[in-house]
Amino acid sequence: MPSWSLPSPDAAEDLEAMNRRFVEASRRAEIIALVNSAKDAEGLCRSVTGELCEAFEAELAFVIVERAGGAPPEVPGAHGLSGEDIGRLLHDRQAIGALGSPGPCVLTGEDLFGLGARRAVLAPFASASGNHAVCGVARLYDSDWDAAELALLEAVTESIGHALDRGWLGEERDRQAAQQAALARSAKALGVSLELDEVLETICAEASRALSADTVIVYFEREGELEAVAAHGMPEDFVGFRRAVGEGLSGRAVRTGQPQLSNVYQEEGYAPRSTAALRGVRSAVSAPLRRGDAVDGAISVGFLGSRWVTPAETELLAAFAELAGLACRNAGEHAVVQRAAMHDSLTGCLNHAAFQSRLRTEISRAERGGAPFSLVLFDLDNFKGVNERFGHLSGDTVLRTVAELLRGSLRPYDELARFGGDEFALLLPDSDVDGAMAAVERAVASLTGARLPDGTSVTARGGVAQWRPGEQATVLIERADDALRAAKREHGGSVRRAEAAQGEELYAV
Repeated sequence: MPSWSLPSPDAAEDLEAMNRRFVEASRRAEIIALVNSAKDAEGLCRSVTGELCEAFEAELAFVIVERAGGAPPEVPGAHGLSGEDIGRLLHDRQAIGALGSPGPCVLTGEDLFGLGARRAVLAPFASASGNHAVCGVARLYDSDWDAAELALLEAVTESIGHALDRGWLGEERDRQAAQQAALARSAKALGVSLELDEVLETICAEASRALSADTVIVYFEREGELEAVAAHGMPEDFVGFRRAVGEGLSGRAVRTGQPQLSNVYQEEGYAPRSTAALRGVRSAVSAPLRRGDAVDGAISVGFLGSRWVTPAETELLAAFAELAGLACRNAGEHAVVQRAAMHDSLTGCLNHAAFQSRLRTEISRAERGGAPFSLVLFDLDNFKGVNERFGHLSGDTVLRTVAELLRGSLRPYDELARFGGDEFALLLPDSDVDGAMAAVERAVASLTGARLPDGTSVTARGGVAQWRPGEQATVLIERADDALRAAKREHGGSVRRAEAAQGEELYAV
């Protein structure tokens, strides 16, 4: 039969050491497997800190991270700590100082981190991309750390750090791809539409998406103030809000011509007092925009939650500001071309083609809403003789003067068109015949300010016709023209009424 004997003390110690190494290796493998299986930073840190407490027979464990770009440290995961405890931890010099430490920090005290801990160890990690992390374990009782525990914590911290860094790099790639896509969509909007309001709304929406911003506002400088001309994530009535140039973050961006950011927006007093719409913003960044050669606007984004704005995000907003400025320049150039295409170059009135288009638009509006609409045709008296007696340059001067005087007699929403030669047309929405006659009287009275080179006054005749339901534009023009011809047959008096062939009342000036 085999004989048994107790192992020697040395052999027992070797066996115990072997068993301890086996347990430590198993724990390390379990924790590293947990690290590798985690799907996000918070889930990773929460799971690992719980395992660390069990492995180290400790009451407290935490992970502190500091992202590249100047963001403040944060705690993505902890075990045994309340929210208040985490706040104290983030203000503890020893805990935060370990982020830049070259190796593990072993701490002994009566109330470490203000958490009642008596023994703690902090293991740092620094990545090549500039991210930092610290993995900490603390005991509330007196028990020193042995070399094996320190080695285990270093290995676990290294795994956690690399896992976090991989996740952050992936997030950064995804974020950059999304930002580039948002910029591309905004740039595409410039080619799809030349309507400034539409393009600015697209830029605001894409800037919000690219920066994960809660609010986006575009300001233009107008009459010595900054006016909100487009917005995303704001109340509907915010567009039109004005603030003094130089006020707030956007005002500073306009004044300095440089991007401005604040991660303590309310505390630094940037929120305007005249509106409550921005009182929930905690972080904000504003970039200047140029509609021309000078800075005369800004695009601002705000974040309602605790959010650290990075320099890279500031540069991205500057790119959106450049797109907004380009949209303004394109829209301005388009407006110039469009105005040239729609207006008579001599008088500045609508040209004949634009008159026809606007006439049909007003008829459609009258059909939908049932409001009255009237047309007046004017013809200057003996204008052919003006050109023959004084020359065409003098005739051009008379036409420009007449157009200016007629425009001054109209309501803001009336339109004046050059119908052809020395004929003008008045488009009078929301005007029946009586209202049109009042407009004609004002127009005739205004012409007393127009003089021929010999000092005589310019006179004109006109015909008025009110649109009838179902009537085509050509028929309305014919009726107004009939009234004009009837007026030309009359002599004396400023307003006359002629009878139409079919009993229709036509008014003559």
